[in-house]
Amino acid sequence: MPIDAERSAHVYEACKLTDNLFVFNPFLPQQNFYSQQLRALALAAEISDRHLAPGHRSVCIVGAGVAGRTIAAAFRSLGAGVTIVDKEKVDFTSYRNAIHRELHPNIIFWPFQEPTPATELPFLNWAQAPVTEVVDAMMKEWEESFAKHVAFIHAEVDEIERAATPLTIKLADAQKTELKADVCVIATGFGAERQFGNLQTPAYWSPSSIIESGDEVMVSGSGDGGLIDALSPILGKDVTKAAHILAARLSKKPMKTDVRAIEEERRARVTAGNKDSEDPCPFYSTVHLEDEDTEEIEPFIKRDPVPSVTLLHESKSAYSFSAAPINKLLLSHFSNGPARCVTHVKGSLKTVDNQATMVPENGTRRMYRASDDAVRESYGASWRPTGRERDP
Repeated sequence: MPIDAERSAHVYEACKLTDNLFVFNPFLPQQNFYSQQLRALALAAEISDRHLAPGHRSVCIVGAGVAGRTIAAAFRSLGAGVTIVDKEKVDFTSYRNAIHRELHPNIIFWPFQEPTPATELPFLNWAQAPVTEVVDAMMKEWEESFAKHVAFIHAEVDEIERAATPLTIKLADAQKTELKADVCVIATGFGAERQFGNLQTPAYWSPSSIIESGDEVMVSGSGDGGLIDALSPILGKDVTKAAHILAARLSKKPMKTDVRAIEEERRARVTAGNKDSEDPCPFYSTVHLEDEDTEEIEPFIKRDPVPSVTLLHESKSAYSFSAAPINKLLLSHFSNGPARCVTHVKGSLKTVDNQATMVPENGTRRMYRASDDAVRESYGASWRPTGRERDP
């Protein structure tokens, strides 16, 4: 597929440490499997054009996730010799049990893109499905087309010496292996989620009980993960299906134009050094879906009555600029209209006396303790309230 030169240059600059060492930046906005693959293709093309001269085309990829596999396949397709280093011995281990998470290629880009059920990449394509099926599809093509042509080492990287060319990648294995490469790309993704006191905080992709949690749930975080977790006790595993159907319906209505205009306007007021906008965006706090649109969502509601959800956010509003517009519209439906069951609280989650404590801006604290519910912070953290509000 054609790669936009300007976008490729932006990705290159965002990931570059030196001319031969790159870190695949996981904090670029609007992250999902598809966006990682597009950025991997762009980065590989740009590095190849700028730095991989004939006779100097050895590449080491650290990390064998979605970005790592895609950029490895891209370099191989461009004629480079590729080695992947990954400490995990099970492919895509983080996603193997995540049957509660469904992926869609580009729903997060609506209304700037129309929803498409499948990717159109040069390789490693997939269609809307639970993440377990997506990684199975990617691995099937990887084994058929790339596994025989890419060296794979199961080890942890101890050090990268970048003073000379080629680079030296030192592995933390018993043999103290050293690899040489003209270019190295680190694609290890996000680190572990933040821990709070003695609470057990499983990763975003870990199977959780948030879908079947109690009648009262608190979620911390207003990125897409937080919004999806806030919607999961209501819509179960079908948050993505509901988002796709809603986006398809709204694409034929004036609201699509309204949402696009709002998001473009917010871009002009993005806070420096932050992925949020200075604009609190009253649009999402007041907009209502038409009855014919809400009727399409109702079949996905899993419980009657629906649970009460508190969404704790540090961003300007619960509808943070970094979150996908379609997820914000779903949140708005369950926060503003007749179906209201989500309450927003601006504040932060802190550890006080080894207890997770919700601290709203008004200073009132509410204590939470670990339960059988999922607990997340980086992407969204949920607790069942236990105890009463108290003054600080």
